[in-house]
Amino acid sequence: MRPCRKIPWWVALTVVLTSVAALCAAEVRIEYFYTEGCTTCYRVNSEILPLLEVEYAGLYRLDRCDIDIDTNYLRLAAYQDALAIDEHATSVLIVNGSRAFADWKEINTSFLGYVGQVVSGVLDAPAAAPLPDEASSISRLERRVRRFTIAGVAVAGLIDGINPCAISTLVFFISMLSVMKVRGRRLVLAGGLFCLTSFATYMAIGFGLFRLLYLFAGFHLLQRGLEIGMIVILILLALLSLRDALRFRASGRADDVTLKLPRRVNQTIHRVIRSGLSTRHILWGSVATAFLVTVLESVCTGQVYVPTLILVLRSGKSVPLVMGYLLLYNTLFILPLVLALILAYHGTRTERFVHWSRENVVPSKLGLAALFVALAALIAML
Repeated sequence: MRPCRKIPWWVALTVVLTSVAALCAAEVRIEYFYTEGCTTCYRVNSEILPLLEVEYAGLYRLDRCDIDIDTNYLRLAAYQDALAIDEHATSVLIVNGSRAFADWKEINTSFLGYVGQVVSGVLDAPAAAPLPDEASSISRLERRVRRFTIAGVAVAGLIDGINPCAISTLVFFISMLSVMKVRGRRLVLAGGLFCLTSFATYMAIGFGLFRLLYLFAGFHLLQRGLEIGMIVILILLALLSLRDALRFRASGRADDVTLKLPRRVNQTIHRVIRSGLSTRHILWGSVATAFLVTVLESVCTGQVYVPTLILVLRSGKSVPLVMGYLLLYNTLFILPLVLALILAYHGTRTERFVHWSRENVVPSKLGLAALFVALAALIAML
């Protein structure tokens, strides 16, 4: 029987130290937030994660978190605030809750090396960032959604206020006041009542439409169908607005514009303004005229108003919140009319308004096209 060979001490020590190092190596927790169809997510799945498995198999735990699931999205939103991650990032790798990799360049060049340093103990990962509870995360997410909504509502109201439908009515109203030689205090009173009545009427229309849309919210499939239909309509309106801008720029003729008040409605508005301002009681005439004109004009301005209301519906249904959004929208919607009346009070002639209106058809149409696309995107994202 051959005697056993004695194992050199240095070999035994190496084995012991290797075993101890393996036992002491920290398991790294990696949270991978992703969404289907994301290009960066595809590259992470196909290029980074396979290498992670080859190099550190058994030394890490990977949690895959689809951010299309509400709880995962809320957790990512909390991490975004705690770790200063870009809100628009759709592919995020978080190591031990304390270090985030959120863009492809950083993931590709630094992520595997960082994991290796943490696994080997060369680098002590910082303490995990404290995350808020679910209620705080939801509140934070709601505030973020409202920031998007406030910006969308404000821009929509302002662009709607200077779109050709509203501007043409405004120019005719100013011209009628000029023909009737309404000046000074009477101009301020008549114009002020017209603005105030138009504002109140449009607020009432908006709140009524919102209540109607709110009824759809109780039927998920019906509401989803309405939203999809509105996105399709908005894309179509954007294309038509772009075509109107190009055609008007080439010809300069109003007949080449598709998205405008129908001729009969436009003629009716002109008759209402003439009859309302021709009465002896011009102040009451301004109120009645503003109410009727605003209702008739909503045939055109509703192209922006309705999708904006759907956006508001997606952001919150409380009455104070809705009224705040409607006040913001209508204040900016009525602002061009107020400015025009101030200019008329200071002697600006009607011809200047007509010239300005014609000069700004193309920019306003391009603005409307951009707005329609933005509203479609916001409705789809929120």
